Amino acid sequence: MEKVKDVMAEITAGANRRDEQGNISLGQRIAWHKDKVAVAALVANLHSKVKGIAEDCIKTLDEAANWEPKIVAPHLQAIAALLTGNNNRMQWGAMAALNAIAEECPAEMYALLPQLDEAARAGSVITRDNYAGILIKLIEYKNRQYAEGVFDLLKEVLITCPINQLPTYAAEAIRIGNALQRSEVIAIISRRAKDEFDPAKETKFRRLQELIRKTK
Repeated sequence: MEKVKDVMAEITAGANRRDEQGNISLGQRIAWHKDKVAVAALVANLHSKVKGIAEDCIKTLDEAANWEPKIVAPHLQAIAALLTGNNNRMQWGAMAALNAIAEECPAEMYALLPQLDEAARAGSVITRDNYAGILIKLIEYKNRQYAEGVFDLLKEVLITCPINQLPTYAAEAIRIGNALQRSEVIAIISRRAKDEFDPAKETKFRRLQELIRKTK
């Protein structure tokens, strides 16, 4: 796979493209070569005022992090700073990148939980999906040394998320929870299945009922 010679030249050349394939391919090349210089250049341009550049940079970083999280993890704070901005694309891209590197820097991610939680509550479905992913990774990390209090945050996600996402989040919570936590999850989804039933989303509610049945 060809080495990245000038990452910002490639980003600029492809700015405002109609699809993400160029960013995806570039991120994979950066990961393949463990190109820390290219990663640093992308991070340096996360606040570019040139239209499309910052969004291309965060997408490329996200892709690189999915393949080689170690080279992106040192830039956790710079990526997390994007969560407080008003650009939804940058916000969910940042949360996705943080999800990808969560297992590389669990202590730092644990310290960021208040900021992550705030961004997830105000953000898009993709932002929330990746926040839930971070919580799950922290709960499962090694001997669960970062699990304290995190399951409570995951329960809050179960209580507040749209019904469309609830079966997926609940299945993961049941998978990683202890006996008490599983019973708490069942109580949450049982209540929501009863109070919020919508015939238009019957498939989602059937999935909830199946989770309840299998867990009892």
